[in-house]
Amino acid sequence: MLILEFIICSCVILIAGSKLSLYGDMISERTRFSSGFMGIFFLAIITSLPELVTSRGSISESVNAPDIAFGDLVGAGILNIFYIALLGIVFKKGSLFTGQHKSNIYTGYFTLLLLLITGGAIVMFHFFNLTIEIFNLNIGSILIGLCYLFGLIAIYKHGRRDASEAKKGEMNISLLAGFVISAIAIIACGIWLAHIGKGIAVLYNLKEMSVGLILVAFATTLPEVTVSYTALKRNSHHMAVGNFLGSNFFNLFIIFILDAGFSKGSLFNYVSYNNLIPISVSALITLIAIRAMLRKKKNDGLISWDSTVILSVFIIYIIATFCLMQK
Repeated sequence: MLILEFIICSCVILIAGSKLSLYGDMISERTRFSSGFMGIFFLAIITSLPELVTSRGSISESVNAPDIAFGDLVGAGILNIFYIALLGIVFKKGSLFTGQHKSNIYTGYFTLLLLLITGGAIVMFHFFNLTIEIFNLNIGSILIGLCYLFGLIAIYKHGRRDASEAKKGEMNISLLAGFVISAIAIIACGIWLAHIGKGIAVLYNLKEMSVGLILVAFATTLPEVTVSYTALKRNSHHMAVGNFLGSNFFNLFIIFILDAGFSKGSLFNYVSYNNLIPISVSALITLIAIRAMLRKKKNDGLISWDSTVILSVFIIYIIATFCLMQK
């Protein structure tokens, strides 16, 4: 039954994701929003809402699994960078990171900053027994919230276009309605798919953090993959990469939202220090992605150095995670 639900849900996401990418591209052409910013902000938030709902459910009193919440959010970020590298090979582009708009580069920088803040808050509690809270919010969560808002402003300034660059065309009701309907379908099925992943986890009694890192993270990133894949087919590289990077950025902001709604105190006091491993891996491949985006010359080969390193790190990490699951 779970497999049938997974197939049905995946098919709906594939159809809705292709439509969402199409409508997003059309809206971008008619507004001052670049395709990159459309992917970073609008599409990223829409495709990341399943992570928000799943993570919120994981820290509820009935479930009480904060490591699944952190594992889902950080694990999804690792998968998203991996997908960018993989899609560059699939579409024979060498590297999708090179030649990216400044808005995508800034998103990478701010995502790396949020990862460092998150890791720092965990280190402070577990290794120095130190936690700073303001209005029951961990100082790390407050910094995450502030940096996210500041980052959005900076990204918007580098992601808007002059009015003269926008193509002529009216924003009709059917276009907006199609975008909204596709978004609702993506969100609903993304949440459903996440519940299926958790159901499989319970069925096979898999370890909490490992499940969050692999199974639930994979399920909740399917909307991002679908939307970005369709964007690449339409030759909208900035939107495709922006969707992945923007999702990573928003996923870390979700930590602030979760901590604000956590009734037992600071959420950072209830997560395992083992989360520092995926946070470090995510920071490493994000740094590699930023370095690749700063490179102006495009790689003409089938696979670039940055994609090779990212794929290698990902494979090693997945093998290590599966070994952890077996213990």
